[in-house]
Amino acid sequence: MLPYLLLLLVSTVFPLLVYQHGSLIYGDDYSYIVRKRNKMTFVLFFLGLFVLLALRDITVGTDLRTYKVIFETCFDSAFESLSDLQWELGYTVYNKIVAMVSTNYRFFLILTAVFVLIPVYKLYSKETKFSFLAIVLFINMPCFLMIFSGLRQAMAISIGVLAYMAVENRRYILSILLVILAIAFHVSAFVLFLIYPAFLFRIKTKHLLYIVPVLIAIYLFRVPMLNFLIGFLPTHYVTFYGEVRQTGALGMMLLFLVFFVFSFTILDENAMSKRDYFMRNVLLISTVFQFFVPIHGLIQRASYYFLIFVPISIISVVQAPKKWLKNVSDAAIIVMGCFFALYFFYNGLFSTDNLLDVFPYKFFWSGEVW
Repeated sequence: MLPYLLLLLVSTVFPLLVYQHGSLIYGDDYSYIVRKRNKMTFVLFFLGLFVLLALRDITVGTDLRTYKVIFETCFDSAFESLSDLQWELGYTVYNKIVAMVSTNYRFFLILTAVFVLIPVYKLYSKETKFSFLAIVLFINMPCFLMIFSGLRQAMAISIGVLAYMAVENRRYILSILLVILAIAFHVSAFVLFLIYPAFLFRIKTKHLLYIVPVLIAIYLFRVPMLNFLIGFLPTHYVTFYGEVRQTGALGMMLLFLVFFVFSFTILDENAMSKRDYFMRNVLLISTVFQFFVPIHGLIQRASYYFLIFVPISIISVVQAPKKWLKNVSDAAIIVMGCFFALYFFYNGLFSTDNLLDVFPYKFFWSGEVW
């Protein structure tokens, strides 16, 4: 756990030390100091995360050995034969192109880390406040672990982030093309089409009168609904992830219900932007996904495309609270920051879940774990 602890400490403590005398340099422009501090925090965090991804051993990440086989298979295959392989065509073409440059798997992992992290960094670096909270929320999302292990889906998630950015800039055709590209890397990315209604509709508190009963109905009938939906999936996905069954994994579902209630209670809808509405809609979509996660693993995979936005969604919530709830919002920032920082390390040290073999960390040149 030491590398992860250093990543968190360096990216948050160092900017505080650098800008501790900022007021003497920039006068009373405290907002400027906060923006620079937050920007440095994100830069250091994502640079550090890149180093961990680039230097990790092949055992850090459950699927890395399998992806090595895929990489070697694509190198040995002709371009016209890639469509005959069992993996998504976009990912196999990507492997083939990289293998034409270098057949070194370490080079492949480094290049993939660059492609995965740049869009996520661009998304997060737009936030000028509460960078620490965004980071500790991010490292507690399952999609953080996916970046270390599931290379196909990690790339699809990042392409999904680019698709959202295109929607935000009203480049809708480009956005649709990016979603199709994401599907070419991992078929679960078809859920990214939900970003369009999430961006267009402004769901307000008054609409909860209709939404809450729908949510209750979805939860009560989630098993037959999911049995119906998975009937449309390729057989190998159903075989790999198993049948619908109760697992009792309710922790994340309860957490997202709390996030959902928090967002509709705290946010001042008179001060919300279109982006704020999108981010709150993301929390709603993520909550619905969490209803199904305890009964089928494939749904958790599908939820990752929205979980990547959740830290930014929470930041949007705490930045625009109702005036009379400002103290509650400020307290929530401190509580969430402390809780999720501690929970990440507690989970990594003591959890009995697999956690995709991301913990403990091991450098590729060392036989020791950290």
